[in-house]
Amino acid sequence: LRPAKAGYHLYVSGHNAGASAFFDELAAYAKSRKSVVPTMVHDQAQMLEARHWLLYLNDEFTTQIALTNGPLYAEIEEALQAGVHVLLIHETRADKRGCTFKHIIDSTPKPLVSQDGTKRLYKEIALMICGGDEMHPLVGPGLLNAGLHLVLNAIAVVPSALAPRTTQLRDLLRYS
Repeated sequence: LRPAKAGYHLYVSGHNAGASAFFDELAAYAKSRKSVVPTMVHDQAQMLEARHWLLYLNDEFTTQIALTNGPLYAEIEEALQAGVHVLLIHETRADKRGCTFKHIIDSTPKPLVSQDGTKRLYKEIALMICGGDEMHPLVGPGLLNAGLHLVLNAIAVVPSALAPRTTQLRDLLRYS
């Protein structure tokens, strides 16, 4: 991950419960790896100055997104219309109110899922966050670190709306 030349790496909505705490966890991981700590902004007026919108998908998200007249729904709709790249983070850890992706899809209002046969919010694969429980070796901290590392790699890629695809590929190969 390189420092953002202008703007921010991420927009994190104050209406997306758990997103700020996840960003703090991601920043602490980046710092522990002596990597560039991602920059972020909460101010909706600066959403377009960020490379990506970090959208944190957990059980609280499913409750918030069901409110089609709610602030998170309105923000997502605005971002999709403006062409903001949405970086989907799928939380599965029970202590972070993780849930299945099927539950997330089923809870998302249809106009956000697709419109006129075109995918909207879920155009890309969500990055799954799991692990962290040292008591269970099969889902221990190694899986959590792998998920956080994948998120940092995804942040390093400049969305195609901001740069040519060749730059994305070069950045992905350089930082993976």
